[in-house]
Amino acid sequence: MELILVRLLFVIVVSVACYFIEPSGCPSSGCGSGRPGWAGIVLFEWKLRTVSLKRLIGAAIGSILGICGAYLFALVIRSSVPTATPKVSCKSW
Repeated sequence: MELILVRLLFVIVVSVACYFIEPSGCPSSGCGSGRPGWAGIVLFEWKLRTVSLKRLIGAAIGSILGICGAYLFALVIRSSVPTATPKVSCKSW
């Protein structure tokens, strides 16, 4: 029973937030634009209950390693791309 109340509260909070934020830019869409978000999270939570703890820990470790790898890859790309600095000539003075 408590889980249903928590889900209902989550749905209400997301709907109210989408009503005030208006993520689609249309004031008439209001709470409707939050439906895919809360529906996806509730469905993900239902599916997560069927996963074993061993697989869940493996997924968490894999996610952390993936994020660290992406960060390192971004560092390499950022350091290899030259920065564009405007060149000032002496003739413009």
